[in-house]
Amino acid sequence: YEIARAGETLVLEPRRVTIYRLTITQFEPPIADIEVVCGAGTYIRSLAHDMGIALGVGAHLAGLIRTRSGAFDITQAHHLDDLIHHPNPQSCLVDERVALAHLPAIQLDQTDTEHILHGRIPHHTPSPTADFGRAYAPNGVFIALLRAENQQWKPYKVFSSTVF
Repeated sequence: YEIARAGETLVLEPRRVTIYRLTITQFEPPIADIEVVCGAGTYIRSLAHDMGIALGVGAHLAGLIRTRSGAFDITQAHHLDDLIHHPNPQSCLVDERVALAHLPAIQLDQTDTEHILHGRIPHHTPSPTADFGRAYAPNGVFIALLRAENQQWKPYKVFSSTVF
């Protein structure tokens, strides 16, 4: 948007995306409501633009609602106003074991927990098998996201300093 507002033209390189399903749910010319099930990295605004070019009529989005992203579905969502007035908003949070289930869990010993809590590299962890992992103290408390770097885990984001 910054380039467009500066009056410059941005040339985007085409990229391959995966569209699993595209359904027209309502059509009142010139407005079409569509539902798209797509792979990661698909820009729906670009899809609308490209469809308009292909049809020779031009197109843009008037609105966009993401109803699903990975394991999360809009039915699990809470409206901000409801959270503000909720008697226990913490109860609305998704447990990190569910939210981060796609990341490997690393169980730390006492020494490595101390290392992580002080921003140091743990010594007794398995070699990384993914770019990121979730770290747990010996008592099962989630304490950090770890990032793989040079075949070892390094603290990326530490969440707790009071786990004992």
